[in-house]
Amino acid sequence: MKFCSNCGSEIEEGVRFCGNCGTQLVGFETSDIPKSAASTISRGEVPSTSFPDAIKIAFSKYADFSGRARRSEYWWFFLFVQLVTQLPSLIIPPLGSIVSLGAFLVTFIPSLAVTARRLHDIGRTGWWQLVWYLLGFVSTVVIAFGVLGGIAALFSEFADEFGVYPSDGALEVFVLLGVLGVLISLVTLVWWIIWFVKKGDLGSNEYGPDPRSK
Repeated sequence: MKFCSNCGSEIEEGVRFCGNCGTQLVGFETSDIPKSAASTISRGEVPSTSFPDAIKIAFSKYADFSGRARRSEYWWFFLFVQLVTQLPSLIIPPLGSIVSLGAFLVTFIPSLAVTARRLHDIGRTGWWQLVWYLLGFVSTVVIAFGVLGGIAALFSEFADEFGVYPSDGALEVFVLLGVLGVLISLVTLVWWIIWFVKKGDLGSNEYGPDPRSK
């Protein structure tokens, strides 16, 4: 099977011109490799990081906040962290909670490190993750305040203690606070996803060489 070296279309044996782009097919102008594959090989692009390799890299660079990490490296390790920190408490609740806590403590630093390297890959400083943690904290506090305040305003037995009543509009205020907290969480989540699914900078940037290149 041959391919046109100009457009990469498959061509039949003995054909002198490419049926797709019209290129004259003489000698070196045909190839046994599709154009897309040949381009990848010529650029020396490294294959995507596998799940086991992502775990290995993350722990070998346990507290390494320098350099860059490609998308596959980040997302595979993110999946690993979710599995080891969430599954144990779901499968064996009493003991699993302790295991989940231990897994969280072990993976916390490498998670911060690989997140910083992934941000570096798109030309951003690793300190951006601090903004997300702060927004997450703020949204949690606002939601909790809205929920608890709403309960206090809704049930009269708690109203005296909190000094609010359904009739004075407090319930609506607390509901709005809860909605605001949810919106902050959603905006932060969408922002995070957009950045972390973004392809890294081509070639070297200020944080290091392209991890996709050999």
